[in-house]
Amino acid sequence: MNLLLAAAISLAALGLIVAVVLWLRDRRGRAVQALGFAALPIGLHLTGLLGLVFDAVVAVARWAGDLVFNPVVWTGVGLLGLAVVLWVVGGFVARRTTAGRGVERTPVDRGTLAQPAQPPAKGRSAADDSNEYDEIEALLRKRGIE
Repeated sequence: MNLLLAAAISLAALGLIVAVVLWLRDRRGRAVQALGFAALPIGLHLTGLLGLVFDAVVAVARWAGDLVFNPVVWTGVGLLGLAVVLWVVGGFVARRTTAGRGVERTPVDRGTLAQPAQPPAKGRSAADDSNEYDEIEALLRKRGIE
């Protein structure tokens, strides 16, 4: 029997046990979630993705093992860190330089924005709409809603 299949069956059995315990403790929603989680390893194995995930984990572990003892890799990690620091510092400098030039950012008042004109519906005038709004406002005030 395949090692990954045995691992998938073990994880599914563990998930089923957790689901049963949660069900007995009247945590039905969590039990259903645990049941779905229990089906996940078997589904991954049947689709072949469990082997892919396993290979990815092994590759990352080998890379991490090489990282510890390889000075060339540490130089690369240092350069990646330097790149991130320079990117962040450059953003701060650009923001500060823009503020120092006198460029002002004026807040926009949403009430002053032009509203698109909508023509009244056929057979109705703007006064009819105004009267309807007045009636609605009166009803809301009457019920204490403002």
